Amino acid sequence: MATIKDIAQKASVSAATVSRILNQDDTLSVTDETKQRVLKVAQELNYTKHLKNTVEKSISIGIFQWYSVFQELEDPYYQAIRVGIEKYCADHNIHVVRAFQSDCNYPDTLKDLQGLICIGKFNKSQIKSFQKLNSNTIFVDMKTPKIYCDTINLDFQQAVTEALDYLYDLGHRKIAYLGLIIADEVLPMMNGIELCEMIRRMNPEIRLLLLSEQDGSDVQWYLNNGMIDRFMLKQDFFSEFEEAIKAK
Repeated sequence: MATIKDIAQKASVSAATVSRILNQDDTLSVTDETKQRVLKVAQELNYTKHLKNTVEKSISIGIFQWYSVFQELEDPYYQAIRVGIEKYCADHNIHVVRAFQSDCNYPDTLKDLQGLICIGKFNKSQIKSFQKLNSNTIFVDMKTPKIYCDTINLDFQQAVTEALDYLYDLGHRKIAYLGLIIADEVLPMMNGIELCEMIRRMNPEIRLLLLSEQDGSDVQWYLNNGMIDRFMLKQDFFSEFEEAIKAK
């Protein structure tokens, strides 16, 4: 049966280093190449004693996506966030339990986990529910007016500033900025809601007004969740436009 000393000799490191790598000592300062070499040698020598500690130290977290499964398929932005988190977890031996807003029993699915990552926009009631479900909850891509939960957000203001600085350094001086975008619900390449969603991801400060010939029952969810700022019927556009652009 292989020993730590055998692994150390074959991997050209000390026995102490082997022990700390196999026990996942985060304070150990060695290169990833050395870690991988030690783990490969341990596998080649069929050394399994460290596997028990690995199982004991592995943690499980939940990832909750505010979209349904089908909505996420049409939104590469949120899909990329979730996939990125899951890749990191896979690389660090973290078990992931995934749930979507469309899952009818997601509170039960996300019970008894060490942490919870919620991706998207949630109201105060939902935030409290998740925090009650798991005290180690963090929200991704959700800006709140006051700090009452842990969140990670993109700094769009800084991103716009850097983009403007970049264009300025290239010699551009006449740079346009759109503070209000009016979108038709029916567009040739994508619908108006998809366009508004894409713009909202890029800059949440831009006000979005959606026009349609139909009633707004199908866009109420997007209004409630801040994806668009206002919905107007086309026949009411000229009578309500001034009020719309003045509204905060």
